[in-house]
Amino acid sequence: MSDDQSRMPERETTSPAPSPQDHTCDAAIPHKPQGGNAPPSPSDEKKQRIRVKNRRKMYLDTHPSYFDSPDLEIVDPLLYDRCVRRFQSTAEREADGRAKGYSGVLEADLYRSEAKLAALS
Repeated sequence: MSDDQSRMPERETTSPAPSPQDHTCDAAIPHKPQGGNAPPSPSDEKKQRIRVKNRRKMYLDTHPSYFDSPDLEIVDPLLYDRCVRRFQSTAEREADGRAKGYSGVLEADLYRSEAKLAALS
């Protein structure tokens, strides 16, 4: 076999042109408003806020264990104090402290004091 016969002719390869179905249109994107560029009316914004609150409440009603998470105190210590800790009895707070252990109590106190300092400044 000679070199001329073993060489295959080179062909130029090109990718096919993209079809219109390959592109997504703006109507398929859920976060973009449909219609014109008109801003939503205040009543529409209020309805949307109420829908969001209702979804959150429904989730909390169906998942009551959300409030049992020990991470809630670490995430926002001041909010935890206002919404949870003040409604706990002394015995419940002591039981939580025992469950967290000494290092857990120290960690929560540290986060709480830092949050209070940040709120003051």
